[in-house]
Amino acid sequence: MAGRFLNLFKPLGRILPEIKKPERKVKFNEKLFWTGLVLIVFFIMTEIPLYGITADSGASLGAMRVIFASSRGTLMELGIGPIVTAGLILQLLSGSSLIKCDMSNPQDRGLFTIASKVFSIVLTAIQGGAYILAGMYQTDTQLALIVIFFQLVAAGIIVILLDELIQKGWGLGSGISLFIMAGVAQNVLWMCFNPAFGGGLFVGGLNALLTPESGFTISTWIFGSGSAGSASLIGFIATIGTFLVTIYLNGVRVELPMSYAGYKGFRSKYPIKLLYVSNLPVIFASALFAKFSSRT
Repeated sequence: MAGRFLNLFKPLGRILPEIKKPERKVKFNEKLFWTGLVLIVFFIMTEIPLYGITADSGASLGAMRVIFASSRGTLMELGIGPIVTAGLILQLLSGSSLIKCDMSNPQDRGLFTIASKVFSIVLTAIQGGAYILAGMYQTDTQLALIVIFFQLVAAGIIVILLDELIQKGWGLGSGISLFIMAGVAQNVLWMCFNPAFGGGLFVGGLNALLTPESGFTISTWIFGSGSAGSASLIGFIATIGTFLVTIYLNGVRVELPMSYAGYKGFRSKYPIKLLYVSNLPVIFASALFAKFSSRT
C-alpha cells in the first residue's frame, strides 16, 4: 500500500487533467498518428513567442537547451526540465525508501503518477517565476510579466499532457525522449539548411560549397574555419556516426548469469540492455548543472 506521503496527493487526482489509458489495443498506424500529432504541437510551441516580451537577456543555458528540448523566448522556454526534475526527485525518494511506493501495485503507481504531475506543475511555476525574477525578460509593463508567467505554466501543463499521451500507450516510445530527439533533429537540419539571408543559399559549409564566389577552400569546408560552432564536413559526419553508434549500442544486450538456490542451484542468464539507464544520467547531470549555474 502507498505511504502517507503519496496518499496526500489522492484528492488532487480528481481535479488534475488526465489522459486516460486506451481501453483497446491501439493499432500501429494510430500510434504513428498520435505521435506525429504530438510532434506537430511540439514544433508549433517552439515557434510561438511568449506574448509581452520586448527583449530578453540572451541565450542562457546554451547547448543544454537541446537536452531539455527548450526554445528561447517561446512557449517551450522551460521544455521538459520541470518534468524530468520532478520525476528524478520522486524516483530518488522512492529508491532510497524515504517514501513507500510499491510499483507492482496499480494503486501505488497511480498515486506516484499523480505526485509526479503535481511536482512537475509546481516546478514549472517555480522555474518560470525564477526566470522572471532574474530579469530574463524585458516588458513594457509589470502586468506583462504576470501574463508571461501564466503562459509558461500553461505551456508546461500542455507538455505534461503530451508526455502522458505518449506514456499511456497512445503513441510510440517515451514523450521525453521524443521531444529530445525532435529538438536534436531540428537543430541538425536547421544548421545544415538554414537560409542565409545575407547572401548565399545556406549557412555554414553548405553555403560555402554552393556559393564558390565566397572564396572558400576545400580544407575550410572539410575541417571548418576554426571558430567555435563553425560548420564542417567532419562535424556533420561525426554527428551521423554518433547516431549510428547510439542506435547500435541501444540494441546490444548483456547476459547476466543467475543461479536459483531454491531450485538446486539452477543456472540461467538474464539479458539486460547495455544502455539500461538510457539518457537519464545525462539529463540528471545537466539538470543539476543548470540549477546551480542559474544561481551563480
